[in-house]
Amino acid sequence: GNKKVFRRSYSYPSFSDDWAGVVFTNYSIDNKALPIVNPLTNNVLDKDFRNIFIGFFAGLAEIFLVLNVSPLIGFPMLSIITGSLICLLVYLFLRSTPVGNFPAVIAALCLPWIINSVNLPGLWNLFPFIGGSIFFLAALIALNYKDRKLAIVSGLISLFLYPPFVVIIAPTLAAEFLLNHKLSFKKIILVGGFCTGLTIIAAGLIFIFQKSNWSVLTKYFIDSLIRLNNQGCIPTRGIWYVIPLILLPLAMVGFIFVIRRKIFHLLVPLAIGLLYWLAYAYSPKFLIIDYARIVVITSYLIMITIGFGIAEIFGCLEKKFKILKEHKVSLAIEIIVLAVFVVLSFSYTSQTTWKNIILRYDWPTGIITAPLFSPVNNYLNQEDLDLFKGISKKIFLTIPWKGLVIAAATGNYPADAKASIITNQLIDYDLFMSLNCMNKYSEAVRLKIEYLYSAPVYCPNFIELGHSQEGLYLYKFQP
Repeated sequence: GNKKVFRRSYSYPSFSDDWAGVVFTNYSIDNKALPIVNPLTNNVLDKDFRNIFIGFFAGLAEIFLVLNVSPLIGFPMLSIITGSLICLLVYLFLRSTPVGNFPAVIAALCLPWIINSVNLPGLWNLFPFIGGSIFFLAALIALNYKDRKLAIVSGLISLFLYPPFVVIIAPTLAAEFLLNHKLSFKKIILVGGFCTGLTIIAAGLIFIFQKSNWSVLTKYFIDSLIRLNNQGCIPTRGIWYVIPLILLPLAMVGFIFVIRRKIFHLLVPLAIGLLYWLAYAYSPKFLIIDYARIVVITSYLIMITIGFGIAEIFGCLEKKFKILKEHKVSLAIEIIVLAVFVVLSFSYTSQTTWKNIILRYDWPTGIITAPLFSPVNNYLNQEDLDLFKGISKKIFLTIPWKGLVIAAATGNYPADAKASIITNQLIDYDLFMSLNCMNKYSEAVRLKIEYLYSAPVYCPNFIELGHSQEGLYLYKFQP
């Protein structure tokens, strides 16, 4: 359940995809290989995995190797760095335009207030789309400086880290070249051919690295173009829930400014993101890029327009009230605004706006609302690590969330794991626990389960090794 906590720290990842990332990077580091397998299973037949994010996780593995940091500890640390970097890039984008320093700082400070929830993980996570977002924003900054070559390179790196970004990056670059530059037909063909060629080479490398299952990867790619989002439900992700309502008028002013100034490399991705957002609000399916990712990257772009909006409003007020141009007055206003952000920062971790992002499933029996979970959790604790100390590369069964995090932290194989980028489910945990002792024995033998970490079990072949304060008992199975 949910409860308020004070002065509490948690040094491990918070989201299932982050934990999957820990598994992938651990595999790459330990085996000196690309993450093109499912490390959660030891079954050779199920080992192959169609991983289109190999570039991102292989890159993370290199970073952790260089820093000599364990991915388990490094993931939350690096997620803070990448989140801060995105804030910096929003600031740098605005500063590379006529926007002044103060509006750019305010826009960057507003970025962390984009809602962060279990159903909408955003700024403080280390997902492939975060890596893609960093280089996408870098490409936009390069376009501000008219550095088209750097923009293309940054865009391609973004696609390598997060391929679904093609729905935003390709139209953005195309609009920049076609609308802002008077190119001859021959040059347009050359530029288009160059970009297409590099994209094909990058995609080809992914196939070569996964040549053992390239046909499966192709089918997976085709099947992934249009598929169900969140098991067919439509989450409530209204823009007024994701972005603080007080900021939306500023975004509208900034949006008008962007249109008037014809900043197409910002206008095009923003328009695409808003159209996707609107379509996904009414459709349980997604096209190439999923609902949560498009909402977050669009929110980043909206924060940029907020910077433009603040600059526009300040400019109008300075024209009307000359006193605002005086250095002391403007400095006082800036200090007051910054002080407000400092005061608000003390309540940042206690905000409960994440409760507005909920999942509703339309079942034959009626509408079912999924339970709410805080964006901060405590799925892995020291007791879990102590109980599994000395146990490695063994098949164990526990609650799905515990299965994922313990597998990531200890290198064991879960018989049931929380679904994320990867998963493994040999048997449903609740189903196993509902069996009598004879059937538990049969299933444990069939699935080669060696350890059970569960609620109390009173069966002769399960020998208790210890228990945690959460009420979970570790049993060694002895056939």
